[in-house]
Amino acid sequence: MKSFKFIALSLLHLLALQLSGCATYGSGVDKALQFAQKGEYIEAEQSMKSALNATGADRLLYYMELGVLKHLQGQYQASNSLLESAEQVAESLEVTSASNNIVAFMTNPRSGDYTGTDFEKVFINYYKTLNYMAMSNVALTRNARLDAIESARIESRRLGIRLNALNADKGTYVEQKDKDAEIFSQLLDVFSKLRGNLIDSDKLEYRDDAMAH
Repeated sequence: MKSFKFIALSLLHLLALQLSGCATYGSGVDKALQFAQKGEYIEAEQSMKSALNATGADRLLYYMELGVLKHLQGQYQASNSLLESAEQVAESLEVTSASNNIVAFMTNPRSGDYTGTDFEKVFINYYKTLNYMAMSNVALTRNARLDAIESARIESRRLGIRLNALNADKGTYVEQKDKDAEIFSQLLDVFSKLRGNLIDSDKLEYRDDAMAH
């Protein structure tokens, strides 16, 4: 369980770094993360609820962050309920993300809904799997234990499907490395840097996750 808590805290740090530019993802969430680092999960939860809105532009963050905090508290069923809501929000935002991004681009980048990153969506299934595994360990009956184990298997399959879809859409890291080695690709990289593009965003794309596998 200690390793689960370490991973969970790592995710909270990743989310904080990734979303530092988000309008409502500011001092309130930073305070919540500080509470979480000290193991004060109830205070972290209260601070998170004050900083994020369950129906606002940051609703995906609301359910993801609280889901992780519930996991850290050992409230695995409650964690899964929140993460299930996060997954539903993420799926609905994927459908409307194109129009949402256009509106945000035309007005204010912070005015649109936060749709989440690929690695965050992977972690939704990842934590649901961990929750079901933990629930199987404390199950009071054989049937409850087997149900939890089967649910963990289902979530792990969903996780695998998402990772496979990422590889099909963006390629693997090995393919990206092979592409970088091509002379034509190297020339394009030189021209890109001459135009002032010092960072190749394609290299920063999340493609796969060994830990999730």
